[in-house]
Amino acid sequence: MSKKKYPNLENEPSQSKVDEPMAAYGTGVNDLPAAHIESDWWNLISEEERQHINKGLEDIEAGRTISHAEMRKSYEQWL
Repeated sequence: MSKKKYPNLENEPSQSKVDEPMAAYGTGVNDLPAAHIESDWWNLISEEERQHINKGLEDIEAGRTISHAEMRKSYEQWL
């Protein structure tokens, strides 16, 4: 099987069809409409769910993780 050769578009002008300046789109969460912020999934989940997610992130930062392969091995009998 031969590899596809894709053109290097790094120095090419944008192919965007939008004529508006990028500033019209804003640059961050503060530029989002209020309705979007209110419907963000983080704002829709319970405080308990947020705490579980944050605990998981703390575990990752502290190195308390195992690989996918290790997890599959421990659940092998059910997979």
